[in-house]
Amino acid sequence: MEYFINQKFHFDGINETIKPIGRDTPLIKLSKPSSRLLEELLTQPGITLSREELLQTVWENHGLTPSTSNLSNHISFLRKVFSQLGEHERTIITVPKEGFKIEANVTCKESEHTHDIKNNEDKTK
Repeated sequence: MEYFINQKFHFDGINETIKPIGRDTPLIKLSKPSSRLLEELLTQPGITLSREELLQTVWENHGLTPSTSNLSNHISFLRKVFSQLGEHERTIITVPKEGFKIEANVTCKESEHTHDIKNNEDKTK
């Protein structure tokens, strides 16, 4: 699955890479947990995902031992990636005592089919 974030960034979930759109900046390769975490947030933009839910889907479901420390480290890493790519707005938001959410206009693409997640509209090319 491919994701377009605020029409500024392209995240490729299969290759685990993110890069700015239309700029000559090298892409950044993400670790598997960081990639899964970002994809989980991107599939539900604007919705707060609990720490427990993220720990389960990103680590436990893949046979890894989850920890809140790992989650915090990967969230911090993803924020740094967005900053490195020139995003000055806070994209990944911490919701105190609840979890995390991504505040962005997210469009995903799978082959010839594009789906606007934010507006839940299908657009066929």
